[in-house]
Amino acid sequence: MKSERNPLIADTDTLIRAMRILAKEIHCEDGVAVSAIMQAAGRLEKLNALAVDVARACRRGDQMFISCLQGNDLPTQKLRSALNKLGDQLREWESGEAKDRNGLVDYGSNAGIRCDTDNGPCACGAWH
Repeated sequence: MKSERNPLIADTDTLIRAMRILAKEIHCEDGVAVSAIMQAAGRLEKLNALAVDVARACRRGDQMFISCLQGNDLPTQKLRSALNKLGDQLREWESGEAKDRNGLVDYGSNAGIRCDTDNGPCACGAWH
């Protein structure tokens, strides 16, 4: 069953646009905050483009077609596993589904308690 996307978790393009708007609206005397926000937006944009390119270019298991990754020794197996995990994570990022390290959708937290839904009664005690 596919989980619904949390409306409170913005996709990367929305975050980049929001950061650029914030940088234009924020007022500071020395411009450090504006510069930091604009640089962060630029770096996030580049990372997102890289993630999208990798996620679209590879499929799980593609590493087996690369001769130096076909070995059965432990370091090669670990590298293949890491590449699979990286590809999976980049595909999730590209699709906009934020998940935590356990593969669960990240609904955020409320009062320090991790939320487990965005629609209905939640572990944090609230009704979302």
